[in-house]
Amino acid sequence: MGYPHWDAYVSAPESDFWIAVVPNINLNKRTIELPQDDEILKMKKRKKRIKHNFEPFFDLIPKRISRLAGKFNDSHWDIVKASILLGKDYENLLETNPAMAYLIIKLNEINTTFQLYSETELLKKLIKTKQKEILRLAFFPATESMRKILGKMKPEFISRESFILFNRFIVTAKKRSDKIIKLLSHIDSINENLMTFLSYYQELALELPNKFISDLINSADFEKLASTLERIRKRSASVKFPFPKISSLSEIEKVNKENLQKVKEKKKNLESFPAPPLDGNEIITPLMNVKEQISWSKKQRNCIRNFAYAVKRNQTYFYKVNFEGEEATLEIKIKNGKLVLGDLLGEGNKKVSPMLSARVKNWFKEKAVNN
Repeated sequence: MGYPHWDAYVSAPESDFWIAVVPNINLNKRTIELPQDDEILKMKKRKKRIKHNFEPFFDLIPKRISRLAGKFNDSHWDIVKASILLGKDYENLLETNPAMAYLIIKLNEINTTFQLYSETELLKKLIKTKQKEILRLAFFPATESMRKILGKMKPEFISRESFILFNRFIVTAKKRSDKIIKLLSHIDSINENLMTFLSYYQELALELPNKFISDLINSADFEKLASTLERIRKRSASVKFPFPKISSLSEIEKVNKENLQKVKEKKKNLESFPAPPLDGNEIITPLMNVKEQISWSKKQRNCIRNFAYAVKRNQTYFYKVNFEGEEATLEIKIKNGKLVLGDLLGEGNKKVSPMLSARVKNWFKEKAVNN
């Protein structure tokens, strides 16, 4: 236990490339597990695994350290290692502020310029006198309120993924994170639902009032309700709608249905084009929306599907033409309020027959004059 570097390296005989292998130590199950490559296991038959007796190894770990590290979901050996390197003050931190102690072992992942081994003496001093400086090293706000927030996190709800996502959320949200910090400062304890919410529903967290979030994380239907709220947020964002106001959890389903209908109508309007500059006839038909324009573009093997934005801006308009079995695409351009006959091309942008061309020109001349 006096030499807590728990890693090894493997390499193929003909290679100078080495891969670090770090076993997973589970103090609760008292097991040591090597990382497994599933594909390799499928390709070759393995001999029956020999059952090892790890009890003597685990008995060497001081019981207090084993108990404190075992409260977390992962990183047990890193916590044991930190306890050995940083001493009693770190062990006490595991009891008084487990999340702060967990932050220390994850510092090198959050701030790659910081290494536990090379900064051991500095950390010993910071744990004892300036814990807010540890927050600064992790890019958290270096405040007493942030230190107290970490103190509310229960170790059983902390995992590597959720903790690092929580850190990134607070760091990247910047000024917007003040709202979340205020929530965390006033809440009694940070439970698993809140950790999940702040880790995986970050944009949603910035849309909802703190009182609403508090009710949500304490709801028995948290997962279902949070998922529905996230659908509402994404759906609204897709059409640039503001997130709807929701007063209580009981309103979520009603708001979801209303939001779904409003977004559908908005998308339908977004797909629709302005009224065509000229009405069609039995052989010339305006393409009235994005869907029709894309479909006709594919059929004609041309690129008009890329000009939907120009139609919406009243810069141009496209028509499909079908004359005696010959199909073509007609463009009418709109320049300074005047209509100009654009390209008239057949499938694959080929020239059309003189008969079809004459028919379209006569239609345009007649309609443009009357227009």
